[in-house]
Amino acid sequence: MDEYVLPLILLLLCALFDFIRLQKERKAEREKVDLYKAMVQASDHVLKSSLNEMLLIRMAADDIPDFDPQALEVFDESMKKAIKQLNALGQIDKMDASKIEELIDIKIFKGKD
Repeated sequence: MDEYVLPLILLLLCALFDFIRLQKERKAEREKVDLYKAMVQASDHVLKSSLNEMLLIRMAADDIPDFDPQALEVFDESMKKAIKQLNALGQIDKMDASKIEELIDIKIFKGKD
């Protein structure tokens, strides 16, 4: 009987320890994803607030009669592009640098691990 019980207990203990290790790894990965999402949302908020403030400058420029209309067109296009890129970033559901590069057409620095 002992020759069956002891190996079975050892096997169950190893399985339990492996399960606990996997749970800790999953929890750590979820925390990384949550942190990533929080940073993206915070960045999105900061950038959108900045864009809104820039719109105030745009409205002030409209009131200046000699302001270059071509400069306003460039400003408007850059605002549209920034908003489009921010919206695209908001749609990303996986942490994947190549997807981000593709969506907003930039090259992302990848540090050494």
